[in-house]
Order: sequence, then C-alpha cells, then structure tokens
Amino acid sequence: MFTLAKKNQMVEADRLNNGSVKKRIKKYRTLYLMVLPALLSYFLLKYVPLWGISLAFFDYKVGKPLLECNFVGLKHFIKFFGDISDATNIFLNTIIINVAGIVFTYLLGVILAICMHENRVKKLTRTSQLFTLFPYFLSSVIVYALVSVFFAQNNGVINTMLKNLGIVDAGINFLGSELTRWVMVFSRVWCQAGYYAILLYSTLTSINMDEFDAAAIDGATRWQRIRYISLPHLKGTVSVLLVVSVGSILGSSLDQFMLWTNSQNYDSMITFSMYVYNYGLGKMQFSYAAAVDLFNGVVSTVLVLVANRISKKVSDSSLV
Repeated sequence: MFTLAKKNQMVEADRLNNGSVKKRIKKYRTLYLMVLPALLSYFLLKYVPLWGISLAFFDYKVGKPLLECNFVGLKHFIKFFGDISDATNIFLNTIIINVAGIVFTYLLGVILAICMHENRVKKLTRTSQLFTLFPYFLSSVIVYALVSVFFAQNNGVINTMLKNLGIVDAGINFLGSELTRWVMVFSRVWCQAGYYAILLYSTLTSINMDEFDAAAIDGATRWQRIRYISLPHLKGTVSVLLVVSVGSILGSSLDQFMLWTNSQNYDSMITFSMYVYNYGLGKMQFSYAAAVDLFNGVVSTVLVLVANRISKKVSDSSLV
C-alpha cells in the first residue's frame, strides 16, 4: 500500500514538473529563441565534425568515400608509438611548455591578486588592473613582434644590454635554440597572468572584512592574514581554474607555435598540434594525424577527470 502511494506521488510530481517546464518554455520562448542560434552553431562547429574521428581507424584516401577505404583498426596508433623517440619528444615538449606556463601564470596571478587586494590606494589598484590585463587582448602576432624586439640575437634590447655590460661577447640566440620554449613561456605568463589575477582578486574582494579586522585585533601580521585568510579563500577558485587549464596541457595554440618554431629550434618546440598539422595538411596523411589527435583528446579528457576528482578531495571545489 505504501509502495503504491509513493508511486502515485512520483507520477504526480513528474506531471507537475512537465507542466512547469512547458510553462517556462512558453513564458521565456523569446529568450530560448535568442539562444537557439548559438546552440545550433556550437552543435555544427563542435559536434558534427566529430565524425572525423573515424578517420583514425581507416586508411583514408582523398576523394574516396570513407566507407570504401580499408579499415585498419589501431594501425596508426601503433605507428605513432612505434617510434618511441618521436612520441616521447613531442610529449615532453608539450608537457614542459604548457605545465611551466600554467604554473608560473597562476603563481604570478595569485601574487598580483594579493598585491591588489592589500593595496589601499584604489586608484593604483585600478591602474595596475588595466596594465596587467592589457597584454591578454594582444594577438599572438603582436606578442611575437614585441618579443623579437627584445630578444633578437643581433640588435635585440636584451642582447644589446648584455653586450654593453660586458656579460657576453656575442648575442644569445634566444629565438633559435632550446631557450625559445622558455621565452615563449615568459610571453605567455606576461599575457595571461593579469587576466587570472583579476579573477582571483574578485574572490578576495568577496571575503568578509570582519575576518581581517578580527585577525588584526588578535595581533596577526599582514603576512599572517594573507597566509591564514586570503590564501585559503583562493584555494577553491584556483583549484577550479586549474582543472580547466589541465585540459589544455596537451593542447597548444597552433598559430602561436607556427610563429615561434623555425629550423633551429624545431626539435625543442614541436608539440602535438604542430605534429598533427605537419602530417595532416603538410604530408596529407589524414588518418595518421587523426589518430594522434584522438590520442591527445582522450588523454586530455582523462587528465581533466582526474584533476577534477583531486580538486574535489583537496579543496571541496570541482566543475561538477
């Protein structure tokens, strides 16, 4: 009897929920229609192209229907991992560049956010926000042009200064050696740190000032207030942002790497995105490129799931 009554209640609740959903759709139909083009474009640009993943399991030939091509299974994956030196070099380059960029970006972002929050001159805080956020909106071409002015081997600002000071006799080839990856990391940190600093600063401004006042009354120094109040409040926001960033550890901005990579630094700059581009459009090996890119996507998804679980345990914050 109890089970039957409970079942009737569930049926009635579902009926009411369906009715409320229909009412909401009817009430806000104009807003739903405004969102519809964005949803359709996202579906067409993000989900429809996923059929291309199947290329990784076929020996695709240009101009030939996919279903008429030979099914080769994991042949292209085995080929990629068959040359372990090639796969290891690409994997290490991608990890080093992206992990270093993420770590230094967030470290500098936290420092900038705390400095902004501890500063009592609001006009100075707004000015610093403007100058630190400005590089975030620069295109990769402009950023590379600025970096070239400072790090060029013959007449760059840095090399000219080093030679005038007598530290080096000849200019250092920053943009044509293994040093290029670190210069690129520096430019990425310069562009993105201000953006993340403002996100973290907004978290700090939401802290109840009574906590700082109470700590000051108890005799806590400024560093102690930062350590025991500011940093713990930032932990949740930083954790969620890191989870999002982890998904891009094996991904790279192709246009940026196309600018920075040359024959002199190729071995230390080649990443998954460059490798896929070279084989896909350069050598027209579409199936092999699709296999490498699919492996990249699967590993990135696993990293995000693992990072999300760790974030939930460490900081009780996660994406879902």
